[in-house]
Amino acid sequence: MTRKPVNDRGDDARLVELTVADRPSAWAAAGFRVDSGSSAGTGPGEVRLGATTIRLTASEAPGSQLDTGATTTDHQADQASPASRAERGITSWTISGLNPIEQGDNAGQGTTALLVDGLPTHLCASSVGDSTTAMSQTSEPGPTTGPSHPNGALQLDHVVVQTPDLERTIEAFAPLGLEVRRIRETTSHGTPMRQAFIRLGPTILEIVSGDTGSGQPATEAPARWFGLAIDVDDLDSTGAELGDGLGSTRAAVQPGRRIATLRNKSFGISMPIAFMDDRGDDAADARTDPGQTGRYRAGRDGTDQNQAGRRRAGTAGGVG
Repeated sequence: MTRKPVNDRGDDARLVELTVADRPSAWAAAGFRVDSGSSAGTGPGEVRLGATTIRLTASEAPGSQLDTGATTTDHQADQASPASRAERGITSWTISGLNPIEQGDNAGQGTTALLVDGLPTHLCASSVGDSTTAMSQTSEPGPTTGPSHPNGALQLDHVVVQTPDLERTIEAFAPLGLEVRRIRETTSHGTPMRQAFIRLGPTILEIVSGDTGSGQPATEAPARWFGLAIDVDDLDSTGAELGDGLGSTRAAVQPGRRIATLRNKSFGISMPIAFMDDRGDDAADARTDPGQTGRYRAGRDGTDQNQAGRRRAGTAGGVG
């Protein structure tokens, strides 16, 4: 069993927010409930997944409007939009509950902005009475902490980061109080790969790389966000909602879990997203799709991102 490192603050951490350069209408078309970022109904869209808010910052096309009842067909014209933007995917994140770092912008003012191995990061301190502190006092924020989504999404299971140098990225997170719980080495897809797992409270940070570090500094070859895995109640129901927008359901690595990949480009979403449920023992491989693998892969590295584990069982990819 993997032991928790002595100085690790991962159990106290919370992934408060992910900023994503996508249009709110794209996520709404994929079955997420998207709320306005302001009481006036303007500003970026927000998707709440358990304790984490996804902030969608890309502007809608002229003449378009956010329609939470939109279908994939309604958004076919927007499919190419992610590739045409300078920014794509996750552009920054906000984490609470970590060691204070007196550097970067706004140091000493409650929020610190810095680069962690090239990843734009905001650290915020929890104060007594705020929502983040309240959530940190419970071991598992449940599905009731967020709104109901038509696609059945409950909470964020894990965030995947790719790096050309695993040791360098691991060392970059250490000063924040984030230590690796487990490193997995695999050749299951024909290419030697390494995966490191770090806790951010109920969410897992999975860092993937090749078997050999590049030796380059982060200024030349930074780590980059790759994609997300999201827990849903029932992949069969998610598939019924999304139709051809969801790939085949298959057994995940974890016993009793299933996984299916969102066809993100068909919705105009700029990063890979996988959905996972706990119904593998009830109906494994309930849906089939000979046209694709149904695996959630980390780009060229070919890493199956099923390793982040069962949150409700208290483990993630072997992470304790």
